[in-house]
This record gives sequence, structure tokens and C-alpha cells, in this order.
Amino acid sequence: MDIFGKLQMEIAAKELKNMMPEYEMIAEAVAVQMQTYLNALVKAGFTEEQAFELVKEHGANVGKLILGGK
Repeated sequence: MDIFGKLQMEIAAKELKNMMPEYEMIAEAVAVQMQTYLNALVKAGFTEEQAFELVKEHGANVGKLILGGK
């Protein structure tokens, strides 16, 4: 790796490290969204296994279902 590439990697690594608190907040919010979706599916009559499979398929972006996959 040349000196310029190494410098770019060092800068990127520092930026990633600085962003960790925000990343943790986002990850926690996504986890709550996914758990809420799972619970709603079970409440709507899906089995735990069915609900889990749907959450795996859709992820946290349930809105894409409403918007037609966009």
C-alpha cells in the first residue's frame, strides 16, 4: 500500500471509531423496531417462527412493504 492509501485508511479508521456512539444508538433503535415488529406479528396471529422469518426477510425497514419495496 502506498503512503497515500495508508493515510486514507488511517483517516477512515479514526472516523469509524469516532462514530461508534452514534452507531450504538442507531443499532439500539433498530433492535427495538425489529422487536416491536416481531411482537406485532405474533399479536396478529403469526406463530413465533413465522414472525421471526418475516422479520428476517423484511429487516427493520417495514415501510418498504407499504411503499411497494422502494
